[in-house]
This record gives sequence, structure tokens and C-alpha cells, in this order.
Amino acid sequence: MGVHRWMGSGQELAVHLLQPRRLHSVVVTRSARDDAAGFDAEAIYEEIKDWAEVIVVPTGRITYGLRDSLPSGWEVFGTAARVYPTGSGPHGIPPGRPHVVRAGDSIDRLSTELIDEVLFLPDPRTLVASTSPRPGPGARAADPVRAVGAPGTLSLGTGSHSMLVTGVVTGFKDQGFTALIALDNGATSEIHSDDIYSRVPVGWILDTGTRVAGVHEPGAKGLSIGESLLHPRLLQHYSWGQIIPCLVVEAGNESAVLVPVPGESISVSRADVSSNELDDVDSLLAPGQVVAARLVNAAGLRKLVLVDVDDDEPVAEAPPLFRGGGPWLVIDRDHVPEPGDPPSTKTPAGLPVLATPEKQREALRSALLQIDALKSEAKALRQAQSGTRADELASVMEQKDRYRAENAKLRTLLRTKSEALNQNQRIARKKARTTETTASPEARDKFTRAEEALRHELYLEWVQRIPANEKSLYPWNPGFVVGPKFAASFYSHGPALRGKTLKALIQLLTGRAERMAAREVHPKRTGPGGEDPQSIREDGATCWRMSVESGVAGARRVHYWKLPDGRFELHELVSHDTFEL
Repeated sequence: MGVHRWMGSGQELAVHLLQPRRLHSVVVTRSARDDAAGFDAEAIYEEIKDWAEVIVVPTGRITYGLRDSLPSGWEVFGTAARVYPTGSGPHGIPPGRPHVVRAGDSIDRLSTELIDEVLFLPDPRTLVASTSPRPGPGARAADPVRAVGAPGTLSLGTGSHSMLVTGVVTGFKDQGFTALIALDNGATSEIHSDDIYSRVPVGWILDTGTRVAGVHEPGAKGLSIGESLLHPRLLQHYSWGQIIPCLVVEAGNESAVLVPVPGESISVSRADVSSNELDDVDSLLAPGQVVAARLVNAAGLRKLVLVDVDDDEPVAEAPPLFRGGGPWLVIDRDHVPEPGDPPSTKTPAGLPVLATPEKQREALRSALLQIDALKSEAKALRQAQSGTRADELASVMEQKDRYRAENAKLRTLLRTKSEALNQNQRIARKKARTTETTASPEARDKFTRAEEALRHELYLEWVQRIPANEKSLYPWNPGFVVGPKFAASFYSHGPALRGKTLKALIQLLTGRAERMAAREVHPKRTGPGGEDPQSIREDGATCWRMSVESGVAGARRVHYWKLPDGRFELHELVSHDTFEL
């Protein structure tokens, strides 16, 4: 098909955009000036050709006619592009905003935004469009027919049909499992977790204010947004050695099951979670928690390790599950199942459900059974109500209220349990680090010179920290310089702080620290002001600061020099309030 260069009138183009179409449409307008930059229509077409047609129009007579024949505010002209979804109309989805190229703008960025907008729209083959064009504002749309797609149930006599609509998320109910949608046509709809990822709150996937587009069935509450959902793969989004957020879906004495992305379940053993052989895994993890784990390659197998994750180590952002949405997992944003959640084993997308341990829900089930019994009794009392039984009914209702209050207390206890488990994990990781550090022999005692001991420890840290398949990407380079102050300042601290420093130094020496927000790499200046110049030596070396710790008293920083030949010179390990060299 290729890019279509429009040769007809603007009125004819308006008719085309308002009538049933097989695909969405992107109208790209060209400036009359030869030197004006504009969109690359061919490149856009290659990205969206299965989803939308691309129509190129010269600005002028055609765009004026298009403006006069479309509803107010739907025009496009100049060096711009605009998306016109199939099914456009007052009861469907309006066109997107114009993407205008102005002097100095990044056309690549604007093109990406335009392409994302098109791909955000539902599959046009599943939609319903109007049977006749709307020639201008105020015209009435005809009854809809299915433009493309398999035959389905459609009542033209009543006007009942599927329709492409847009709207905005206004809030949530059912503990975040139902999103409330205000549609642009004035109606309301809902999006349910069961239609996306069962037992995962839809509030984790969408935010209040998020714009959504989907297929709406009149008379049905649910809005289908399946075409806007994303299905990330583990190794497409994360890399080996990263700290990533994971959802706990099962937990027992010996092991647990974690889900880093839907459809990817990884079992972890006690050794992956705690260094204490007496710890039960379910004393540290519970279904519904979101925890940080290191993704490692163990002889070709994917593995998650929680025990060696430091509290201040940066955690990679989870992928969104909705186009334009935020991360679906956030550390410590746990889901505590509410009483009465229906049992389920697996979602349509293959994500295991969040099963609550029996020992935590026994009391809740008991309370719910009693509430259900009381409701039945109250119903029977109302049916046979007489003046003589009013006191009995009031007593029953009072008892039901007491059980409801008890139920609320038990919910609070569950949330408290979740917070306690998060704290237990932190303690377990801290103990593991202490055990590992204190069990290691003091390298300083094995060498006569402190610098030799430091280089030995740094090499071992590189061997341990960098996975085998990444060592070629982050090779060991012994060419760094150890300044006269550094080794002494390093060995003046205890084992735990030295361990943190070694990890930070490996990130620095392999070139990763500058890309890590937690390391806060920034120039070491000659004074306390942000406008003071950076410290520079006579040989041209520039001085920098890097964080080793954060959020603790006397948090440590590394001062180091970048030499003119690109090497690093480690200067000193200092507290955060030390600025002199």
C-alpha cells in the first residue's frame, strides 16, 4: 500500500476520515516552504502500516477545505501530523492532538510520540465504524456496522454495538481491583483486574488520571483494553546482575515462588533468602509482597537471590503492563488479600494468584462465616418481622456489627504482618552481610603493603560481583591508581563499611557508577556552593565525589580523580561532611 499522497480535495479527505475505514489514519501535512523540516512519512508508515494508513497532504487549499469540513478543532496544517482513529465521531474517539514540528524540535522524538499514539489504539480490525460519513459539525452519525473482523452478534435495530472509546481513570474501588473510567462521551465504565491480571490490583497497572482507549460494549460495565496491554519479557527488560522488584506468589518453609514479570515464575530456596539455616522462608516472605532480588545466571538457569541485596542498592524500575503506564511493581507496595477473596489458581495470562497462608486467614474465614450466617438470620427475621421480634432483630444486627469490627481489626493485623515481614527481610540481609564479612580472613594481614591488599580485595570483589557472561562487558582493569591516602582511609573502617566500599568501587572502575542514581557521582568543587568551580590539579586531573552510603549518620563518600588519560585515581574514603582534600 505505502504512503498515500492525497490528490483530492479537503472535503473529500474529510469524507474519507469520517466514514468506515479498515485502518486508523495518520495525516501528515507539508509546509509550502521547501526548507521547512517535517515528518518522514515513509519511516512512520514502516512502523505502523499494520495499524494505520499514512496520508501526506500539502498545506494550503486542501487543509483549508479539510478544516471547513471537519468538526471544530479537528484540523491539521503546517509541518504537522495528526492521528484520526477509525470510528471517529461524537460518540466515539476524537482525533489525537496535532504533533507539530517547530524550529529546533527533535523530529525523532516527535515521530516516536506519534507512533506510540497510534500503537496505543486498539486493533482496528476489532472495531465498529459508522456506515456513512459526517460531512461536518452537527451532522448525525448513522447506525454502526462492523467494518472489519469476524462476524459477531450485532443488533442494528436497537443500535447495540461495540464502540472504540476513550476516557480517563477517575478512581478505584474493591481495594484497587476495579478502576472507574469516565468516558469522553459522558458515559462511565470500569476496568477489572480479572480482565487483565487476576488478583493483581488494577491500581498497580493504571493511575488516577491515566487516559485509556478500548472497546466498549453498551450495557456492559467492563471496558476491554487488551490491545493496550504490554507483555514484557524478563531478559528484554532486565540484565544479569540487576536488582529487580519481584512479586511473591507462594511461600513455604523451604522455598518461595517469585514473579518478576507476568508469566515468569522463579523458585527461591532458603539459601537464596537467608544465611540462617533455622529461618523458615515463610517467616521472611509472604504472598502479595513486592521484594528486591538480584537476577543472576546460574549455569544458564535464571535465578533470584535476595540475601546479598544491600538496602541502599539501586533497584531497577519494573516494566509497565499498560502503554503509557507506570511500573507494575514497586518495592514494599504489598498486596494484603482482603477477607473473602475468591479462590483461584491461575490467571488467563498465566500469572499465579496471590494465595494467603492458611494460618493467616483461618480467623478471617471464621469471622466471615459467622457474618454470613448472621446475614441469613437477619433476612429471615425481616421476612417474618413483627413488633414482638424487633428487639431480637436489633440484637442480631448489633452482633453483626461487632463481627464486622473484628474483621477490620484482623485486616489491620494482616497489614502489620506484611510490614513485619519486610523488616525481617532487611534484618536477614544485614545478618548475611555481617556473617560473610566476619567469616572472611583479613586480607590486610596477608600483605605487607596496604595497597597490595586493597588491589587483591578489589579483584576478588570483581570476580564475585560481575557475572560470568558480563565479564567481557566489564573487564578487570588494574590500571587504576591508588593515591597515598586511600588505602589507609579504607582500612580504618570496619568490615561492613569496607564491603560496601568495595562494591561501590567496582561499579566505579567498571564505568557503571556514573549511570547509577544511588552513587550520586558529582564534581568535587573548590567551595560549598553549587556554582564554585570543580577542583582541578596541575596535571589536569578533575576531582569527583561518589556516595558509598546514604541515609545514615556520617554516610561515607569516595573522593577520586579522573586523570587526563581516562584512568581513575582513588584519593580518600571520607564522611559526607568532609570536603577538604
